[in-house]
Parts: sequence; C-alpha cells; structure tokens
Amino acid sequence: MLLIRDLLKRQEKHIILTNIKLFKMGQHMKIERAKLKLEPYNNVIKDLRKAAMKLNHVSYEGYKQNQLRISKYSVTRIQDL
Repeated sequence: MLLIRDLLKRQEKHIILTNIKLFKMGQHMKIERAKLKLEPYNNVIKDLRKAAMKLNHVSYEGYKQNQLRISKYSVTRIQDL
C-alpha cells in the first residue's frame, strides 16, 4: 500500500508541474498573438499569425526562428537592361 501511495503522490506532483508548464506556454502564446496583431500587416506576419493559432509554444518558436531565417536566403531576380 505504501508503494502505491508513493506512486500516486509522485504522479500527482508530475501532473501539477505539467499543468503549470502548459498554462505558462498558453500564456506565452496569448502574448505572442497579441503582439502579432499590433505588427504591420505583411506576408510574414500573416504566416506567423496562422502558425500562432495552430501550434503550441515550443513548435511556434522553432517555426518563428525558421521564418526569420528565410529572409537571409531569399532570392530576388534582377534583369540586365
């Protein structure tokens, strides 16, 4: 009985910590969505807004970093006259 009680206490602690972590990530995403609404509208912001609505905080941060890195590799076509 003692082992089961200890197991349930550890599980309860784990659940509480996970819920706190998920709540904090949800709050970060709410803040990020609010910041994106204040940004001037362009294709990058439009894409980030869609991602912020669909992804969790960890996935969104990775997506955002990749999105910001794209500008380094963009190619523009220049025609010689």
